[in-house]
Amino acid sequence: MEKWKFVGGNIAIDFVNSIGGRNENGIDNYTIRDEKFNSYEDIVDWAKEIGIISTTVSKKLITSASENSKEANKIFERAILLREALYRIFRHWIEEKKPSAEDMEILNKECSIARENQELIFSSNKFIWDFKFEDHNLNIILWKVALSAAELLTSERLSRLKRCPGEDCGWLFIDMSKNQSRQWCDMKDCGNFEKVRRFREKQK
Repeated sequence: MEKWKFVGGNIAIDFVNSIGGRNENGIDNYTIRDEKFNSYEDIVDWAKEIGIISTTVSKKLITSASENSKEANKIFERAILLREALYRIFRHWIEEKKPSAEDMEILNKECSIARENQELIFSSNKFIWDFKFEDHNLNIILWKVALSAAELLTSERLSRLKRCPGEDCGWLFIDMSKNQSRQWCDMKDCGNFEKVRRFREKQK
């Protein structure tokens, strides 16, 4: 069974979905099922698989993490804080509610740090923002996730953000279908489970 699935349509959304699911008793009251981020190395593996860092960079980050375990552990804790803050921010948006100041502060702090470590460079005949010391800075993944979230939150695509209604799921995704009819995170998983459930209900 594959460890990572990328169905969110955005780096930050797939970062939020790096768990088996969330059981909600309200937007701010939920439990996590099947945590997949158990170490900094797991986050590096996720980042490599989604394609925001190369295999070469991932190896350098793993080496750097082993040599600076205390720093890596602190960044890991920040990553979990950021992930859950993003989930709540996105969920509040879906429910047309205002996100908490605490969650916005977590995101803004990471975005601010990320911006401070960017520089404008000329590459492939165009100007782009790039990160300094990307190949070995342990913060690089958090920076990319935070800026991806900020970009989504300020874009028109945010209106297409949805939450999967599957049992014990709660994954988020951007519905890019023409008529915005997508309902499930993945039809092969939650969609099929619901079909089976309905079939069994009819049999009863």
